[in-house]
Amino acid sequence: QEQMLEAKNKPVEEVTRFVDQFPDHPRIDRAWFFQGEAQVQLAQLAAARQSFLEFLKIAPDHDYAPRALFRAGECAYLDSSYDDALRELGRFHDEFPDDRLNQYVLSYLGTIAAERDDPDQARDYFRRCLDDYPDGPMRDDCRFGLGRALEAAGDADAALSQYKQVVAERDSRLAADAQFQMAALYYEQGEYRDAANAFSRRLREHGDSKHASRAQLGYGWTQFQLGDKVPPQTLEALTSNEQVGAEAEYWLGLTYKAQGDWDAAARTLQSAAAKRGDEQLTADVLYQAGDALARAGSADEARRHFEQLVEA
Repeated sequence: QEQMLEAKNKPVEEVTRFVDQFPDHPRIDRAWFFQGEAQVQLAQLAAARQSFLEFLKIAPDHDYAPRALFRAGECAYLDSSYDDALRELGRFHDEFPDDRLNQYVLSYLGTIAAERDDPDQARDYFRRCLDDYPDGPMRDDCRFGLGRALEAAGDADAALSQYKQVVAERDSRLAADAQFQMAALYYEQGEYRDAANAFSRRLREHGDSKHASRAQLGYGWTQFQLGDKVPPQTLEALTSNEQVGAEAEYWLGLTYKAQGDWDAAARTLQSAAAKRGDEQLTADVLYQAGDALARAGSADEARRHFEQLVEA
């Protein structure tokens, strides 16, 4: 691994040495450009962006200028420097409207708008990209991003349509994420059977990808909402998970309550209350823990939980 890193670093070191030693060389402009490209390969995004900007300062009319401007904006985007990204990507789109790199630009601009809680603008960028480049490499990114934007705007049916198109592309790197978003959206809409099927498919086809633990928890939620018996061990395995542990204990506690096992419910919900989660989950956990304790005969302990709920 060290040898691979050394091999990757070598081109950067060589071109950097050239830039430092021969600043007045007739081809110094290309040196800055290639230095930027090499730095991108090493994920040195801030340094790469500066190399591309230096190239543009020296050779604004060079054939590589459009790509350098795009690369500067892309580096800023990937480095989450969104103000710089908006300026440089916006300038690229204005100056080179027919360049096919705009399919990346529009997708990046849509993502930035979504990150800044502007779903309407995000939707417009993603739709423009899909309209202009329907079979381009950013198609699934834009479909997924458009789905999220439509979901944020309250158009669940249109959002589901976008997610389904991504899921249909079995080899898409976003298929698992789209499947999860579909399942979660079905759940939010109260369509628990569809949610259960979507979570189940997500686990079956993408069980080792990110959000797998949340998909497992989601499947448990939907089974509970449908009145199906949820084996406690299904949720117990998730209680130590850093991402979903508190939520898993909450639903495990509710499962015990549904089974009439008040002692186990009280014990589990007390543990969930100690972990806490978001504000709404905390309130729900405290109430359910207090109720379970009361049913288990621990009136004083139940009262303390209800008092915490009032204070919260």
